[in-house]
Amino acid sequence: MAILLVFILFNITLNFTLSKRKKIFIFLDNSLSMADEKKFPLAINLLKILKRELAKAKLFSFSETVKEISSLENVNCEGKRTNFQKVIDFSLLKKPDMILFLSDGLHNEGDLPFQKNLPFQIFAIGFGLPQIKDFAIDDVNFPNWAFTEESVKIVFRIKSNNLKGPLEVSLTLNEKPLEKKVINFLSENIVLEDSFKVIFKEEGKKFLTLKIPYFSEEIDQQNNQYFFTIEVKKRSAKILYLSNQPTFNLKFIKRILENKSDYQADFLFSFTRKIPLPKEKEYEILIFDNFDFSALSAEEKNNLKNLINKAKGILFLADKNSNFNNFSEYLPINIEKNITQKEVSFLLTEKGKEHVIFEEILEDINHLPPFWGYLKGKPKENCSTLLISEKDSSPLLAYSVYQNKIIAFFSAYPLWRWFFIPDEILQNKVNNFFLSLISFLKEGNYRVYVYLEKEFYYLDEEVKIKTTVLNEIGQPAKNLNVLLEIPQYQIKKIFSEVTDGLYQTNLFPPDTGEISFKISVFKDKEKIKEISPKIKVFTKIAEEKSPYLDTLTLKNLAEMSNGNFYLYPQIPSFSFLNQEKKKVNFKIYFQNNFYIYLLLIFLYILDIYLRKRKGLP
Repeated sequence: MAILLVFILFNITLNFTLSKRKKIFIFLDNSLSMADEKKFPLAINLLKILKRELAKAKLFSFSETVKEISSLENVNCEGKRTNFQKVIDFSLLKKPDMILFLSDGLHNEGDLPFQKNLPFQIFAIGFGLPQIKDFAIDDVNFPNWAFTEESVKIVFRIKSNNLKGPLEVSLTLNEKPLEKKVINFLSENIVLEDSFKVIFKEEGKKFLTLKIPYFSEEIDQQNNQYFFTIEVKKRSAKILYLSNQPTFNLKFIKRILENKSDYQADFLFSFTRKIPLPKEKEYEILIFDNFDFSALSAEEKNNLKNLINKAKGILFLADKNSNFNNFSEYLPINIEKNITQKEVSFLLTEKGKEHVIFEEILEDINHLPPFWGYLKGKPKENCSTLLISEKDSSPLLAYSVYQNKIIAFFSAYPLWRWFFIPDEILQNKVNNFFLSLISFLKEGNYRVYVYLEKEFYYLDEEVKIKTTVLNEIGQPAKNLNVLLEIPQYQIKKIFSEVTDGLYQTNLFPPDTGEISFKISVFKDKEKIKEISPKIKVFTKIAEEKSPYLDTLTLKNLAEMSNGNFYLYPQIPSFSFLNQEKKKVNFKIYFQNNFYIYLLLIFLYILDIYLRKRKGLP
């Protein structure tokens, strides 16, 4: 006890180092490609030797999954695919010190492991003939998105391993031929680069496949096709700016929208109050800037109402000469009078402070210049007010939902004062505020985002679908009902709410090909949003018996862990691994150690007890 007190008082730390035998895992590839008589029987014989040399090692088989081997007599080649990443993930979980692979290296499921500095060493032992004959798609470069009616370049690289001659390369869209060409390999073991140029006429997600034919001499069919997607958008205008008495707003709005490829805009304006309206085009967003609706003829009013009915969102920008006539029914406020003064100071409402459109300029809102006037009014039912006059709390920026579309009204004028700012950083923030407002008009009160782990799946692979729903102020929308449907297969799945605003469901694809499913969001039994994402589904390529070996994959596996690759039968004895031990260091801190204090108290009580029993003082 006295010694413990000394250790505590002088803050002494004890260091210990122990030696511990290394933990070894051995993995045997039992996929169908190993069924060759020059592979699996030899691998089993080696495994028996390793079992004697490394008595404490644990034995596992692997193909699509990893299983512990209880008896070598019961192991056979039954796996239809080989997944090395499953072995790496399993080992990271179980934490061995080193692992041994007995495999032919022929990999056809999942991504090849690429982790560096793994916490264990890998020794890879290869079985089979090392002469690989293979044409392989080495790489494909393509844009993530493109516009309709514009040329898209898709660059590909094809690698030959011990093969030469002409090779046909084809590009398919939804399993239908799109382009093809022949490239000629004049020698073996080279890489050739070429490209396709395609034009998409319709918008939407395009599922494309680059393919090369499969020859009987090849050992790997998996690298003969490459799946990818390109999101195609329409170049045609989505936004229509209208003004029959333009202001400086025109200059600034045009500059902002023309710099954003996501928003294609048409600008129709006139200084004579007469303006030609498009009859056939459809627009997602309409912007009315200081528009005099009283100047329209009866036919023009009908044309304009048709445009409004087809739009998703409308933005009205007021000025002192604005006249809404019988179009005031669309406004979120009832206008009472026009107020013009030298300065109109403004304040954000509590809802405005939370709204996503003000997120970027929230901290700088007081640095924005005041307006010169506003159309005083009172909010209508279901109106949301974001900006108010400091003087009389009249709405300066408000919106409402009318006829299933978002309608926003800037009753303060002129808006261009916010765009005419010498501070470049603040100016960019204001520009982004305007773009956020446009995005809000387009997306509506609720935004739905779908998260898929990938875009391509196999028929027997579970698809995990997560959906995030955000409300009008960018916060997670809770307690909604989210439904997934695939009508042609009569499939319905209800999402469960994992956390606030995050909904999830799982399903197995009903068929191969392009599968489109509908996700509907309901609030109080009313559908508030609907989107239709797509996935592409394939049948897995099953392995076949093969005499060949992929030395490159096994070398890469060994090199990424500072291990070694050996080609059977040129292998060393692995008995040296039994002698290898790892050092485990640990320290005992006596000061501020709860257990040491408990021990000290216990010894003190024991001492008193023993002294009393023996009658000692």
